[in-house]
Amino acid sequence: MCAILSAHGPARADDGGIPGSAASSSILTVAPSRPDVDYAPTGATTAGSVAPIEPQLPPEVPGLDTAKPDLSDRLPFAIDALMARGRPAALGAGDWRGAREAIRSLYVARGFLPIWIEGSKLNASGRSLLAQLRRADEDALVLKGLTLPADSFAAASADSAAEAELALSTAAVVYALEASGARVSPASISPLVTPNVPIADPHEALIELAIAVNPGERLRAFNPQHPGYRRLREKLADLLAGKPKAVAEAAMSARSDARPRAGRFVAAAMKATTPAAFEPQVNDELRAHIEANMEMWRWEPRDLGVRRIEINIPEYTLRLYNEDRVEDEMRVIVGKPDTPTPVFSNNVKYLLINPIWRVPQSIVRKEMLPKAGGDLSYLEQHGFNVKVVGGQVFVEQPPGEANALGHLLFMFPNQHSVYLHDTPSHGLFATLRRAYSHGCVRVEAPLRLGSEVMGGERAGWPETKIEGLFGANERWVFLPSPLPIHIEYFTAFVEDDDALAERPDIYGLTAKLASALSRYSQD
Repeated sequence: MCAILSAHGPARADDGGIPGSAASSSILTVAPSRPDVDYAPTGATTAGSVAPIEPQLPPEVPGLDTAKPDLSDRLPFAIDALMARGRPAALGAGDWRGAREAIRSLYVARGFLPIWIEGSKLNASGRSLLAQLRRADEDALVLKGLTLPADSFAAASADSAAEAELALSTAAVVYALEASGARVSPASISPLVTPNVPIADPHEALIELAIAVNPGERLRAFNPQHPGYRRLREKLADLLAGKPKAVAEAAMSARSDARPRAGRFVAAAMKATTPAAFEPQVNDELRAHIEANMEMWRWEPRDLGVRRIEINIPEYTLRLYNEDRVEDEMRVIVGKPDTPTPVFSNNVKYLLINPIWRVPQSIVRKEMLPKAGGDLSYLEQHGFNVKVVGGQVFVEQPPGEANALGHLLFMFPNQHSVYLHDTPSHGLFATLRRAYSHGCVRVEAPLRLGSEVMGGERAGWPETKIEGLFGANERWVFLPSPLPIHIEYFTAFVEDDDALAERPDIYGLTAKLASALSRYSQD
């Protein structure tokens, strides 16, 4: 990773959070769960058991029908069975205990009135919800291990109606958790993948579904709504419909800039003259590739910011967006496979001009001292300042043309100590695969980007003004407002001409995520 630049950097109190990272506000407060017990039985008691909870409807439950169907006296028993049930395989790393408590709490708050069943049949809300649950595979979600009622469900008894009621609520909560990114923990893929995953709160999710006019539509909205996700979803739909060539054909079209976009999966798809001729194994691999990248989108903030920076590591590209329109695009250099650039979101807060490079100890020990043969004067002869404190060697490079960080840095204080910066080695931007750094991101046109993030000429920040600040002393220039930045990892994405583009999995993250997801789709 790159070094912390200054021990005397500017102090700022406005350390804003990541856009969209906060959970949605609660619509209805339900009975709180007890953190010290797994659950309290709600049905009939036996010797030594907890007394049953008397069904009591709150004074007002907005938007909920308070008519009492016959099955309400059977729901407490069905809930007891649910609370003792093991984790559904589909839920992955999601919070099963929280999901069960969410279901229990809502029905207690409702006085055990059903949400999805009216009499012996599904009501309009139940039919809407069930229809979306049956389309889970369209969003690469898996509900295996969960039992859903038939579309033409008609309960033979109050017990079967209660089971169907809870089956729908359980599947809905599992779907909401999966759709919002709970299935695979990013830390299990890599300690350097540290997004603030916007996982739905199971209590709030179920309440929102219960009072929604169209629960199916609300359930689907737990999936990412970003254009990049939706485009991949469309490609997945083509594969599910047995149209591999529809996924691949645009990707083979000519490119004026000669950038690659057809990977081995797309090339294999193009060889197929019919779906039947398409090799099933390659089809499965292409699907897994698309689904893993869809899962990466689930880890993104739901609100990326109106104006923002996005850096796609496998694409070696930085884009400055205004809404979903690209204002600027430039090449970047990212971390080597053994010193990868982390994946996370933050906010650019200030520019650091004329930086001092305080060389990380890992670089001093592993690279500089061995190259110098232990001769510290060698480092001094090459323009570095060297100090020995308590037997430890500290190396700094003063501002200047030879500084490894260049003249300009874009700072977003973070746990990884990485940032965007200039570089004196501009020749590397001409190479196709640009993974050369120790983790930080080197920017092809830092002056242009600096002017843009400061508001450009209209705000009094042309490139010439920033360049005029170059010199021998560190300077800090704060942005008018923090600018969201998202360092991403997408090896498959759909471009504006509807072409599926593929990039090498340089850190192996896509393969690891695809492997983790495969555990939830196996029979």
